[in-house]
Amino acid sequence: MSKKVPQDANSKQLVRSKMNFRESAKIAFYALIVIFIAVIVVIIWKIYLDNEQQGLSNIGEAQDLPYSRYSRGNGKIYYLKVGSGYYDVDSADAGTFKAFNTVNDRGTMGKDARHVFFKTAIVPGLKPEEVIYMGNNFCKTKHGIFYGNTHLKTADSASFHYIRNYYAADGKHLYYKQNVVIGADANSLQAIIYDTEHGNPPDEYIRDRNHVYFRGICIKGAQPSAFTFLKVEDDAWDTQYAFDGVHYFNEEHEVLVDQDEAKTQLKLLSLDKGFGWYGIFYQGTEIYCYDTDRHELVFMGSRDNSTPFSKIDRGIFTDNRHLYFTFGKWNRSGGRMPQYIGHTTGLCVVKEANPHTFKAAGSFVTQNKIEGTLYRSGKLTYFHPSFHAQGNYSPGLMLMKADGTTEQLPTNDGLSKFIRDDSGTSIFSLQFYKNLLKADSVYDDY
Repeated sequence: MSKKVPQDANSKQLVRSKMNFRESAKIAFYALIVIFIAVIVVIIWKIYLDNEQQGLSNIGEAQDLPYSRYSRGNGKIYYLKVGSGYYDVDSADAGTFKAFNTVNDRGTMGKDARHVFFKTAIVPGLKPEEVIYMGNNFCKTKHGIFYGNTHLKTADSASFHYIRNYYAADGKHLYYKQNVVIGADANSLQAIIYDTEHGNPPDEYIRDRNHVYFRGICIKGAQPSAFTFLKVEDDAWDTQYAFDGVHYFNEEHEVLVDQDEAKTQLKLLSLDKGFGWYGIFYQGTEIYCYDTDRHELVFMGSRDNSTPFSKIDRGIFTDNRHLYFTFGKWNRSGGRMPQYIGHTTGLCVVKEANPHTFKAAGSFVTQNKIEGTLYRSGKLTYFHPSFHAQGNYSPGLMLMKADGTTEQLPTNDGLSKFIRDDSGTSIFSLQFYKNLLKADSVYDDY
């Protein structure tokens, strides 16, 4: 009978390693299954909540109450939440209901003969005959000051006054909506400087003697005395840019090149939604566009000199060496049913044009009924449109042909950047899951 030869130590270790590997692989496999199931549950839960929160898309023939989100129809009062639909204000008496509003107000409060409402709900304890509406959800009552359904317990009724937008103040505090703006000097508040002829008032900003605030947030480093709101051409998205004489800001964020230690070198080229999309900045030879979603400068490329730009017309610039035009594009992807995926912003040299001989030559209307201005340089004629097609942005400059039609100038050698829209991210990206849990837009957070 032969003896069984024992395994040596190395063989036993190898067997144990293989067993451990199999166990680890099995655990990892089950963990991935659990994670996958959890992700599916989160997605289904989010979709369910979104559908659960959807209002009516059609309320038939209804009368919109001016400067408000309320409508009257079918013997009921409805409240419109942007992006979700109409909601029945169950307890409201349609016959006596009135919206609280002023011109340019958001109109998210109202009253009937018995109750005061904020959005769709009754504000407990408030009687309609006792409420003095001040604007944008601020109300004065014998019980004190309210913002919507929130009692501002620190507010002094005697000195409390509405300023504009969502700002109000008393003798001690500045308020943004229902919140006290910490550190603000209520006795030195001033309006922000802006172009009164061509721009809308910068309602999101306010300043005191020491600081500037955006939606109640203190902007670090901003100089209040020179803080100026900047106009964005063709803007319908409430884009907020400002300049304090040294620094540029988008909302409460400073627009800054990371390696710029002096923090004074960045210059603005263009804020124009019509002939571009994103704001374009430059620092020496380097050209940037500003991503307003991620709040960061994005490098587009470099030019061959650092001479400051000067503006000729919207979307047309020169640095005395070259003539440039800006352009923007909607980017779509998806074959037969393309979906919006982001924007491209660009800056391009007009190679055949001499900036020193480039001159305006009068107004013109193309065969496509687009109004604009003719420019000439040498033997070539160019067309600058004063109108751009909705959703398909025109370049700042096009070549004018002899038959009166226009031709796109080449942009292949231009400096441009495509920035992908976050809202359409892949399910395999972290941003997709962040978006799932993201709160509703701040513009509907009244």
